[in-house]
Amino acid sequence: MLSILIPTYNYKTLHLAKVLHEQATKENIVFEILVADDASDNKEIVRDNEAINLLAHCSYFINSENLGRAKNRNLLALKAKYSWVLFMDCDTLPIRSSFIKNYINLINQNTHEVFYGGIDYEKENPNETELLRWVYGKKREAIVVSEREKNLTIQL
Repeated sequence: MLSILIPTYNYKTLHLAKVLHEQATKENIVFEILVADDASDNKEIVRDNEAINLLAHCSYFINSENLGRAKNRNLLALKAKYSWVLFMDCDTLPIRSSFIKNYINLINQNTHEVFYGGIDYEKENPNETELLRWVYGKKREAIVVSEREKNLTIQL
C-alpha cells in the first residue's frame, strides 16, 4: 500500500525511520521504508543508519556513487513496491503522532493525488554545512497550517 522513501546524505536517519516505522506499524498497514544513502563518506553516520535494516519492512542501502538529490529521489521512486509513495527529507520529523494515520485516511478518501505538510525540521540550530537547506526548508516546506490552507484544502 505505502512506500515511505527517504533520501539521505551524511545525516543520521535512524530516528526518523523509527518514528515512521512505529506509526505505520500501529496503523497495521502494508508498508516499506526505503532509505537511499547517496554515497555518504561519514562512516559513523553510515554505521548508525545501517540499524535501519533491523526494522521490519525497512531497507537502508548506499549508492556506489553520489547521484545528487534528484537522481537519488528518482532511484527511490523506481525501487518503491507500492502505488502510494511518501517522500520524507531525512532532516524532518512528523509533527503529530497521527501523521501516518492522517496520510492513510487521505489515501482512503481517494480524492487527491498529492498531499504535503505535517513536518518540521529536526534541528533548530543546524551546523554551518546544513544552514542553507535548513533556512530553505523552514521558509518553504515547514509552513504552518493557516498558511498552507490558503492554497490547499488538504492537510496532514
